[in-house]
Amino acid sequence: MSGWMMAVFAILLFSKIIEYAIGRANEQWLKAQGGLIKGSLHRWLFVLQLCFFISLLLETTAAPKHLPMNLFWLSLTMAALLAKAWCIVSLGTFWNTKNIVIPRVCIMRKGPYKFTKHPEWVIAATELIALPLLFGAYMTSILFILLHGALYLVRLPGQADHQTM
Repeated sequence: MSGWMMAVFAILLFSKIIEYAIGRANEQWLKAQGGLIKGSLHRWLFVLQLCFFISLLLETTAAPKHLPMNLFWLSLTMAALLAKAWCIVSLGTFWNTKNIVIPRVCIMRKGPYKFTKHPEWVIAATELIALPLLFGAYMTSILFILLHGALYLVRLPGQADHQTM
């Protein structure tokens, strides 16, 4: 794995750790407000994300490729990272990695949520395509797009029953 690949990998791994720390803190606040966790698929999403990074690391180190940096895939990867930050900032303490609902509280419709009901699903799909293609990890991209897609088909209907503002 070349130096630029290690730097990108480290930045994204660090951002995921920060994301989970914010989600955990917000989860505690949401539960204190009477929030209820809907479903248990968040555990599988966590496992899939962990496996995604392991697969990415294994595929890029098993058959080292000295690829030139592709600015298109790098830009798309960084745009996804910034879009995720926009989601987190937009929802504030309501943002979390689980499907937590506070009864009788409507979902906020600001930031990227003005444009789509589930921007994070679009962002995740972008990450699952752009990052592996940036690293030349084609199998990782295909495998995890399919796995996440299957999980989203199960999870998304559970999130669709919330009211919006």
